[in-house]
Amino acid sequence: MSYAVAISQFSKSKGGKATIKILVGALVLLVAYLVLKKVFEGIGEGFGNFFDSRTLRQVVDGTPTLDGTEMVGSFKPQAKQIADQCEDAMAFSWGGNWTTDEKALFATIIDLNGAQLKQVYEQFGIRGGDDLFTWYKEDLGDSLIYMSNPTNWGITEEQLTAHMGERTGNIRERQLMANIWEKSGLITGL
Repeated sequence: MSYAVAISQFSKSKGGKATIKILVGALVLLVAYLVLKKVFEGIGEGFGNFFDSRTLRQVVDGTPTLDGTEMVGSFKPQAKQIADQCEDAMAFSWGGNWTTDEKALFATIIDLNGAQLKQVYEQFGIRGGDDLFTWYKEDLGDSLIYMSNPTNWGITEEQLTAHMGERTGNIRERQLMANIWEKSGLITGL
């Protein structure tokens, strides 16, 4: 007896019809469950991102800059572009290895004032479940920035001195990043 004939006879029997109905019903329920699960996850993520971005906006709006700057005009498009450049610098692939392009990362923000930095932070928002400062914590290490050659990090000696003061020793990447963001008034936790 062939496989097709056996299935045909089984499907015509009383127990076979009931079994097929149960299997089809279970398959329909499984598909419905998977579709609804995906829909509700998307809705939940959308609500989460909405509340996270609202919280970020409240933090930004409620934090005065330490350098006394205020936003004039619309810096939002540039802030979005800079936030995207920061993400690109931290998700940089060099020869197939994921690394951080510190030079691009520092160069994009070092000359911004406090109000502009706040806009960059807000435009970065939550990406991959984390805010910009969490990305910094994960990507920046304790590597030394040599005072004698800051251009390796995309900055000039004058910019380095402006953020770190006159120093004789070397500094760490996270410390420089924290000092750059200090004028925004935002707490980086770096």
